[in-house]
Amino acid sequence: MNDVSTDKLLVDRYWARDESVLFEVATLYGPYLFTVANNILSDPEDSEEIVNDTYLSSWNSIPPHRPQILLSFLVKITRRHSIDRYRRRQALKRGSDRYTLALDELGEIVAGCEQTDQALEGQAVADLISGFLAQERAAARQAFVLRYFFGLQIEEIARLLGRGENTVSSILYRTRQKLRALLISEGWLHG
Repeated sequence: MNDVSTDKLLVDRYWARDESVLFEVATLYGPYLFTVANNILSDPEDSEEIVNDTYLSSWNSIPPHRPQILLSFLVKITRRHSIDRYRRRQALKRGSDRYTLALDELGEIVAGCEQTDQALEGQAVADLISGFLAQERAAARQAFVLRYFFGLQIEEIARLLGRGENTVSSILYRTRQKLRALLISEGWLHG
């Protein structure tokens, strides 16, 4: 990926309304954004459409936003669009796939919270989770982000981290339990 100075130049071009920046962003980040979308949707056509929606959303969001790390900004947009598309599809058909399983695992943490959707979307909870992950061991932090941010399967995470699938499952379980305890202690969940 690119460094912060490259991102700054790209963002400056967004601010100057230089449409050619979209081609460069697509060249630099398109394959990565496609992977993020496809990990959630498991559909190449939908994923390609989501990536194109991401470019449009970024064009409409910059300005007023001025992201420090453009890739993170784009990934957040891609994830939001992908999850929205995923939810629409799931509303039409109920089934079990790999992203449903990941969301179900994370859903165990927040079960019983009256305002789950609002709480998870809130900046205060995001900051709390970020702080929590920053204090976790690297393996736990990486596994958590790969599973719940990028939507990777346990097998893929195990391969990337060089660990067994059972080990990764255990790490994720313990991390979810610790996060749940933190959310309860901070008043976001009821015990």
